[in-house]
Amino acid sequence: MKFMTTWHARPGTLREAVGRFLAGLGTPPAGVTLLGRWQSADFSGGFSLLESDNPAAILNRPQFGPICLS
Repeated sequence: MKFMTTWHARPGTLREAVGRFLAGLGTPPAGVTLLGRWQSADFSGGFSLLESDNPAAILNRPQFGPICLS
């Protein structure tokens, strides 16, 4: 199945979110294929298109939970 997830950086966390992404924490979890990722021009939000047979795997993103709103 294909899933589209959206995200928005919590106020004051944009630099931390970018740092985590650049450190390689933006890769999808096991069992999930990233089909595409797009963000707004100011990097404050965006969406990802993912594919997986396990919907629970899509939600397994603890590294961004504290700094991003989904």
